[in-house]
Amino acid sequence: KGVALVLRTYVSSVLTDLFGPIPYSSAWLGDEGNILPAYDDQETIYRDMVAKLDEANTLLDPAGDEIADDILFNNDILKWKKFANSLRMRLLLRMSGRDAALVTAEMTKMTGDASKYPIMESNADNAALQYLGSAPNNNPINENRKTRDDHRVSKNFIAMLNNVYYDYRIMVFALPSALNTFDGMPNGLTSALAAAYNGGGLANTSKIGEYFSAATAPGQLMSYAELQFILAEAAFKNYIPGGNDQAGIYYVAGVTGSFEQYRAPLQKIFSDNAGGSYGGLSVPASYTVDDEIAYHTADATAPAYWNPANGLKLIAEQKYIAMFDQGLQSWFEWRRLGFPVLTPAEYGMNQGKIPVRVPYPSDESATNPANLSAGIAKLGGPDDLNTRVWWDID
Repeated sequence: KGVALVLRTYVSSVLTDLFGPIPYSSAWLGDEGNILPAYDDQETIYRDMVAKLDEANTLLDPAGDEIADDILFNNDILKWKKFANSLRMRLLLRMSGRDAALVTAEMTKMTGDASKYPIMESNADNAALQYLGSAPNNNPINENRKTRDDHRVSKNFIAMLNNVYYDYRIMVFALPSALNTFDGMPNGLTSALAAAYNGGGLANTSKIGEYFSAATAPGQLMSYAELQFILAEAAFKNYIPGGNDQAGIYYVAGVTGSFEQYRAPLQKIFSDNAGGSYGGLSVPASYTVDDEIAYHTADATAPAYWNPANGLKLIAEQKYIAMFDQGLQSWFEWRRLGFPVLTPAEYGMNQGKIPVRVPYPSDESATNPANLSAGIAKLGGPDDLNTRVWWDID
């Protein structure tokens, strides 16, 4: 039951962060004959999800009954318990703009009792589905790339790593273009403009890195690095004790954790190109991932070096980078924090705005129209791309 509560909460959290009000308290009841579930408002959903994860933490007892056939954590109840509490931290922080008092009380309680509320301690605790090497159990990106070759890494993202942070994780996130440099594609170009962009269109822009397009690439639900940035923001905003100093410790752990997550592929690139260059970036002889971590976390001249005066922006942007493999979650966090500053789709159909919500699917209006109408009323605005969900107050 504890495992089921965690998974149901994870799925529910993604759905409500996409749409706002969703079927929740009367959902999941098809066996009981309820195939037309009512919608709950997002505040109700969030408060219940936080409570359900607290219940899951109590139910998940490493000394209790065993489970079997667990493809996420290989039947390790302690790792499920850590995921439950780490996910609870994510949801508490996301609702912090609406109820700082609750968030402060709950986060302080959890961080003050690690034995009762264990959380992810390293990348070994990451909630990541390990895909297999062949269809139908290979990574969906891998399957997609078998027939498609028209996806490219965003110019926004590559510019942030190359021109702002001088961050060699770009070597894992993207492939050099035909120009042997890292070149992003602007979001929202027309097909004709994309074909001509940078003098060669798709050929002269960067594909996603091979680590992410591999058949066995993990499907990330939540990472240790993300949790450290959650804790960094919580300390920075005084939801948990420690203030700026503790926020800096968590921040460094987040940056370090992200590099550790990609240590193997990044170190291979360094070793294969030692004393030369990769994607137009020089690779010093004998350069290591540890050297790169030290630059970003211990060199006071580095753009990523912790600075409380710019603390929230640093936390948000480094979190955004670390969550490269969690597209929806990084979008949710951009909506909440407003960092990094992004460029809207150049030829988008949304009046130059980046969407902050997904409209309800059309089949819902055909199959559950009355409850959908009530759900839209709870949304507090039109069912479009620009109506903010409950927690999105900035």
